[in-house]
Amino acid sequence: MKKIFSIILMVVCSLFVMIGVSSCKHEHTVIIDEAIAATCTTTGLTEGQHCSECNEIIISQEIIEKTDHIVVIDESVAATCMATGLSEGSHCAICNEVLQEQYVIEIGEHVVTVITEAIAPTCSTEGQTVAESCSVCGEILSVSEIIPPTEHNVIIDAAVESTCLSSGLTEGSHCSI
Repeated sequence: MKKIFSIILMVVCSLFVMIGVSSCKHEHTVIIDEAIAATCTTTGLTEGQHCSECNEIIISQEIIEKTDHIVVIDESVAATCMATGLSEGSHCAICNEVLQEQYVIEIGEHVVTVITEAIAPTCSTEGQTVAESCSVCGEILSVSEIIPPTEHNVIIDAAVESTCLSSGLTEGSHCSI
């Protein structure tokens, strides 16, 4: 019987609370309704109070609106000749929602480094082509090849007739290099 009376008292007190009138004849035993922090995904509640005996709300809890996302920058990664890269992006530190999606940057070009310079051949020495490699991955991009010596650049030396005062010369030739 005592239990039924308590239930009836709770219902009556709750009804009076809803219309703004308290009919409880007892001293309230206050229970703290703890605050719940709002996040970027859920609303929160302020701290409130109610009576543990009759459930009358003493201080109502108010709704706290959702907060903004906490932005974390996802840094870009440069593409190389060996791997794709990523653009800069961002996500929320609380809920991990992607705020700015990263996109893939295609594999880049080799970074050319000259290993051996090109040397032009002459009629007396061999030459060579340029040799190159990639400074990132080390791949040999071109191999130096030997270029054989060139032909002589022949200049004809005209004959000089001898005179009574000087000796003469026969026709001859020499290389201009």
